Amino acid sequence: MPRRVRGATITSPQADLNLGITTYLNRTEMSQVQIDTTQAATDPIQYVVTDSAGLAATSTRTVIV
Repeated sequence: MPRRVRGATITSPQADLNLGITTYLNRTEMSQVQIDTTQAATDPIQYVVTDSAGLAATSTRTVIV
């Protein structure tokens, strides 16, 4: 059964609170990450934010089932 994985939240500074977060599961963009927990797998989730100047930051979480 697919399970939802909590994502990332921007908390500060105030000027950055309007940045969007793009989420990728196994290099595929997803609006909501769901992982199939019925089969063994290793699934990387990447959270990418980009500011108005085009600077980007990425954080990766690996889920092992």
